[in-house]
Amino acid sequence: SVIKGPAIGVSGNIPLGKLPMLAVASASYLAITEYFFAPTDAEQDGSGYTLEVGTTYDPFENWVFYLGLKLQRYEADLGDEWKSLGLTISADYRF
Repeated sequence: SVIKGPAIGVSGNIPLGKLPMLAVASASYLAITEYFFAPTDAEQDGSGYTLEVGTTYDPFENWVFYLGLKLQRYEADLGDEWKSLGLTISADYRF
């Protein structure tokens, strides 16, 4: 299958005092058309959103750690629907 369509989002962050930390948040929305190939050759329209909040911690010069919570939801006109809620964890090394 192939998925095509526009998405729009916004994100922001706020420093947490003099600590090497940021509070971060993001939201996005997408409206898509999914094209299926053989054997069905069908298509369906759908839409969904993602919301995420978290915090970064930057204790060292090149390392950034992130802990967040993400909610995703998608619905399509042929009955496909899913949603997920989960923890997001990352460690990034920047050079």
